[in-house]
Amino acid sequence: MMTRSRHRRTQVVGAGCRVLGDRATSRARTPTLVAMPALALALAGVALGGCAASGVAAEPPGTVAYVAVHTGLADPGDTVATLSTSTSRTLPPVVAASLPSALAVTPDGRQVLVADKGAQQVTVVDVSTGRVVARVGVGLEPDAIAVTPDGSTALVADFSAGTVTPISLATMRAGAAVPAGPEPDAIAVTPDGSTALVADFSAGTVTPISLATMRAGAAVPAGPEPDAIAVTPDGSTALVASFQDSTVVPISLPSLAPGAPIAIGGNPTAIVAGVRGGGPAAYVAAGASVIPLDLPGPTAGRATDVGTPVEGIALDGGGTTVWVTTTAGWAAPVDTATGAVGTRVHVGGQPGDIVIPQPGR
Repeated sequence: MMTRSRHRRTQVVGAGCRVLGDRATSRARTPTLVAMPALALALAGVALGGCAASGVAAEPPGTVAYVAVHTGLADPGDTVATLSTSTSRTLPPVVAASLPSALAVTPDGRQVLVADKGAQQVTVVDVSTGRVVARVGVGLEPDAIAVTPDGSTALVADFSAGTVTPISLATMRAGAAVPAGPEPDAIAVTPDGSTALVADFSAGTVTPISLATMRAGAAVPAGPEPDAIAVTPDGSTALVASFQDSTVVPISLPSLAPGAPIAIGGNPTAIVAGVRGGGPAAYVAAGASVIPLDLPGPTAGRATDVGTPVEGIALDGGGTTVWVTTTAGWAAPVDTATGAVGTRVHVGGQPGDIVIPQPGR
């Protein structure tokens, strides 16, 4: 197990909204949280109160990044920061719930889903307004979330429960949890919508779940402590980041045959796959670097040093830029062609997962 030290500050910014930044904390890679009572969360279709993010609505579509921000176990925070990727400035934050740990976007780009690890729930944010529109209860310590390509279902990895909870996005209701491996902490869905792939952190495996039957298949070896997973756009390969041994393990799809690990260094924390220049592309956040993976292959390319340990990573709509979050409390763009690091944007706290919703995607 590895422990990371971070800094935080808590600052009140208007009624009910918090921006985080500057308090020394530390967190183990596999923390144990005190279970918090579940809220009455079957609030499908009901507009909820919360911090209005009117600045989000004024930004051009596809230019707003959402960042899950927390502080630590003693003061987990509840904020999703927002920023403009076109102007590199912060926008009003969204208040989700305790310990926001993971984000996902619906394929049409209209909603951001927040896995609130400390509250056993998913918070749903309307991208057009920046407001919370629903909250849905899930399993213990939700730590990862993905959405099916047709936009019908969100799949939530419940870290301490060892399950995946499906949520109907039409009704905003959770279905029966599906057993996965121990401590699931990352999840991805194949482009054809047939299979969810779940990284089992403490088992060193990936568990495939058939979305037609909602049943798990045989676990696939994926390196020690897999903590991030992405599927290439053509659906041919799952890329699994293994935290402990600093590798990426390619898994051939649909055969689920693991390939030789690719050494990248730096204890990877996030991975993203998409398209750049009309071709497939993938990038890994590891140590203080962004590492491109040349596809097909994959092979590791030249790393870009961003100066401080990175946590989350997202690819913009055009594939020209990856945005990373860092333990120093800021986010920054990295040019995918040159590796140049752009203007840093301070979002505070311990920023983790980051997503950039794209309209109609």
